[in-house]
Amino acid sequence: MSLRVIVAALPALGLVASALPAAPSTHTAIEVARRVEKRHAALHSFSAAFVQTYHSGTLGRSIQESGTVAIRRPGRMRWEYRKPEHKLFVCDGVSAYFFVPEDRQVTVKPIEGSEGLAFRLLLGDLNLLDEFSAKLAPSPPGFTPRLVLTPRKPSAELDEVTLDIDAQFRIVGIEILDPEGNRSQFVFTNLRENPDLPDKLFHFSIPKGVEVIQG
Repeated sequence: MSLRVIVAALPALGLVASALPAAPSTHTAIEVARRVEKRHAALHSFSAAFVQTYHSGTLGRSIQESGTVAIRRPGRMRWEYRKPEHKLFVCDGVSAYFFVPEDRQVTVKPIEGSEGLAFRLLLGDLNLLDEFSAKLAPSPPGFTPRLVLTPRKPSAELDEVTLDIDAQFRIVGIEILDPEGNRSQFVFTNLRENPDLPDKLFHFSIPKGVEVIQG
């Protein structure tokens, strides 16, 4: 499997410290987890620019991509990669579509299970302390605190999740480490909470002449 394909699947599967105002250092890991969960559970929509860096533990290679993300309850999501090449991952509430224009190919599958970890984290759909043990990791002065989450039950897909949190207890970065040593990092900027996101943003029409693969 190519590195590009692995990276492209990350939003469906799930998602760096950032120089932003740090949350109060007096909070414990449990308090931070609860505040983050409460903040994001109050959202009905979310949008941001993102930079994604993926390092393959198997291949020993890294790739960086960037674009925009828009998420809306229930089950609507749009990850649009713009650099270095255009790719699109859209969930319309029923089906999930992954389209690579250069390949003239679109993969279609049911939305169930396609929302992924990043979606659930950003919209507060996880009870963090039920599913993970939490601790705070040291971060450089002036950088956001890092909340390290370890699954309470053994997982074949996930070893550890690290969240970068700003002063408003918003998630501004997600780092996912899997058992094979693959590491995916997302950094979010230009965050907008509860923007008005129209239905057409999450609609995908399969272009004529492209190969359709049922996932």
